Parts: sequence; C-alpha cells; structure tokens
Amino acid sequence: MAVQGVTMPAPYGGLDLVSPIDNMEAFYALDLVNILPTSNAPRLRNGYVEFQDTSNANPVGMLKAMPLLNGTTKLIATIDTKIYAIDSGAVTDTGATISNSNCNSEIFNNKMY
Repeated sequence: MAVQGVTMPAPYGGLDLVSPIDNMEAFYALDLVNILPTSNAPRLRNGYVEFQDTSNANPVGMLKAMPLLNGTTKLIATIDTKIYAIDSGAVTDTGATISNSNCNSEIFNNKMY
C-alpha cells in the first residue's frame, strides 16, 4: 500500500476541547503549544525573557502577580516553606513561612490570603 500525503489547513480556529475528534473541523486544533491563533494564520510565540535566575533554587510552588495600591505589580513566589517578593528582578524574603509551597491564594483589599 502506497503512502499518500494530505494537506491540512492551519489551526486558525484555535482550540476545540469540546467536540469529538472525528466531528471536529480541520481548522481547529487539539493542542496549541507555543502557537497563537490569529484571524487567518497561526503565529508562533515570540519566546521569553528570563526575569530571575532560579537554577540554584528548589522548584517554585506558586507564582502570582499582586497589584499594589501605587499602580505597580509585584510577583509573589513560594519556594519550600518561604514566601518571596520579586520586584524588578530582585528577590526579597518576606519573612513569612508556610507549611507547603504548593498553595492557592486570593487577593482582596490589597492583601494576599
């Protein structure tokens, strides 16, 4: 049996995580890793810029942006049993301790819970 190639359209329709695969239109995708759908063709993600080198640290359990009252944003990260604030690339230990770095948080009234 000979192998025959098939031309498929680009996934400009975006993700379709609801329809069964055999009923899905060809312009939808099951997975878009580093691909952003646009109106007529997909576009590759432009990459990233390293904000902070954490190669010597344990894995980050939670990372969340916290908007401050002055209009700026501070990143809050948990590693092991500590909470860190990251501002313009500088990492500061907040002094707070937690039992597990894999945690959830909510921001209310300019406080993180």
